[in-house]
Amino acid sequence: NFQGGFHPDLLPILNGNAVGRPTGDAVTAEMLARTNVIAFEVNGEGAPGAGGWESCQWVFNDGVNPPLAVHWDERTTRAAYPAQVVANGSTDSAAYAAFFDFTFPAEPKTLVVSYILFDLPPTIDITSPHFTITVSAWADGQHGEGTPDPDAIGILACTGQ
Repeated sequence: NFQGGFHPDLLPILNGNAVGRPTGDAVTAEMLARTNVIAFEVNGEGAPGAGGWESCQWVFNDGVNPPLAVHWDERTTRAAYPAQVVANGSTDSAAYAAFFDFTFPAEPKTLVVSYILFDLPPTIDITSPHFTITVSAWADGQHGEGTPDPDAIGILACTGQ
């Protein structure tokens, strides 16, 4: 049952080993508690850059306030993350599929699944019925690979948001 709110049961997959490859950030319970948007993408046999999501442009829009654009560069170091990015990393497809209780189509190799966590400002109402998230590739040759393959995006709307 994954319906929003704080999910400490996500910590093991967010901190899992992506088949011996760089896994990105260690996610703490405090980091997860302030996350209100989580997204996963399938990254084939390996994650780019810092071990997580590929470069892309995000737009968060609640239909009332001005939209928020977040530009994610896969080569960014933790110290230079956009203010809204809590964490970025990867896990293996087996841990991801087991958590969400599904099976990937037969693959000859292990897949890496990357995640990115966002803490949006209160000016963006994630509970709005008009809330949208747009993810666009950033494949301009200046920002790494830049062709994400989003698998799932979730809203973790905690009490009081």
